[in-house]
Amino acid sequence: MKRDIGGTDKRKRLAAKGRKLYGVLLLVCFMSVVSGCKWFTVVKIDEAGNPSAHSGAAAAEAGALDADNYVGTIWNDKVIPYMTDKAADIVAVLKDMKANPDAAAEKYGARQGNFIVKGQGKALSVNRESRAGTMDVDLPPFDGRTDVKIQIGPVIKGTSIRDSLEFIKFDDFKNQVEFAQLSNSINQKVNDDVVNKLDFDTVQNKTIQFMGAFTADSSGEILITPVQLQIAQGGNS
Repeated sequence: MKRDIGGTDKRKRLAAKGRKLYGVLLLVCFMSVVSGCKWFTVVKIDEAGNPSAHSGAAAAEAGALDADNYVGTIWNDKVIPYMTDKAADIVAVLKDMKANPDAAAEKYGARQGNFIVKGQGKALSVNRESRAGTMDVDLPPFDGRTDVKIQIGPVIKGTSIRDSLEFIKFDDFKNQVEFAQLSNSINQKVNDDVVNKLDFDTVQNKTIQFMGAFTADSSGEILITPVQLQIAQGGNS
């Protein structure tokens, strides 16, 4: 019997093409799934411990959001009025947190363990050993001890302000990178417009007034990121 060599070769070529096409289709499907997943994002951490949104790859992926411009448009019209309306007296908040943390969180807490607070106190000292500078503040009744710390930059850490604002939701942004960009821009706004204009070299023993947010954690340290900060008794404001 004569073998159909030509037909066999043709079937082998068709099978090979089919396998290649199948492989291409699998690759396309995989890339489609990956590109559609918000959680499939590698985010670097910057020197402040915040998610970095300014590396080349991250910036390219986030592309659509001009975070600095967005923060600039909402700062005076939405951020400050919202925090002014929600801010609770820091002395009352800390007193209730000490007595019953859960009840205090229910009464005063914003989202994700954050608190929006306001108050005044006496500046005890300024800590600038690192770029994430802080100011130690003694609250009434004054006893010469540090009750809270206020961030004074130039590096502002954390996401307390962003996460305290109910009108800012993760789902409103393209992905995790854009959400991180937003927090970085908020913190930069704090540094540029709130703390960078003040003279902290002469602040010791002066009265300061503040409004801002902090995140409660297991360390017990109260680290406030200010959206408003004034130095009284001869200080700049």
